[in-house]
Amino acid sequence: MNSFRHFILTRLNVPLRFDLPPNQQPAPRGLDPDWLARRFDLFERVCLASVARQTERDFQWLVFLDEATPAAFRDRLATLAAAHSCLQPVYCDRFEEETVLPEIRRRETPGRLRITTRLDNDDAIHPRLVERVRRLAERHAPRQDLPRGFFISFPLGCCERQGDFYLQRYRFNPFTSYVSAPETDRTVLGADHRYVADVAPVVFDWTRPMWCQTLHGENVANRLRGVYWPGGRRSAFATFAANRPTRSLLWQGAEIVRSGTRYLFRERS
Repeated sequence: MNSFRHFILTRLNVPLRFDLPPNQQPAPRGLDPDWLARRFDLFERVCLASVARQTERDFQWLVFLDEATPAAFRDRLATLAAAHSCLQPVYCDRFEEETVLPEIRRRETPGRLRITTRLDNDDAIHPRLVERVRRLAERHAPRQDLPRGFFISFPLGCCERQGDFYLQRYRFNPFTSYVSAPETDRTVLGADHRYVADVAPVVFDWTRPMWCQTLHGENVANRLRGVYWPGGRRSAFATFAANRPTRSLLWQGAEIVRSGTRYLFRERS
């Protein structure tokens, strides 16, 4: 059995370069105190809560912040890090491969394979995601070219909006993990999640929904996708929803038809 060093990588407020023309880049908000207060609340309620519930505890969670982050929010994250040993704040001026890789190498153990997993600061992962990634890595690593590496993807997930859940199939989603030899000069951030199959083999695991995207009004790229999922209210993600409106069976049935039609004929990719 191979041994691994697993890193979850999350950007909190470091500027991020989007695949957009310069005149269409979103305005940076990462140092605005009001935005930071809202984002920290969301980060704690959704993202941190889901990471803290992982059944497999052998991983490090690197959370990247702008080096100009105000002291009050540095202190707030330091308090969270003291309560959660996996959480390790990293202050830098940009969130990209050249910044992330040295941070990982400072924390690696010689002889152990590397796993890196993407997680946005406003999203949630299933309590067994780290455990399942580890199991798949152990199963497939002996048959892979590890200097090249391979990806692990869970195609089934969901999104949540104001307490309502929508199930979706998204093969090349943002929650991908990358397994490689430690000398490989790449992490999961080194490839756009939409095109990871152009970089290395991808292992798909068609299990239960393993991730949840939260829609909250300040999303830059995410939008409502998928088919209404009444079972989401009883799923592992239900505790992260801010509001849980009461929905009649008539409303739920109509929403399944409406969202299913939209998803199957206009949005599915």
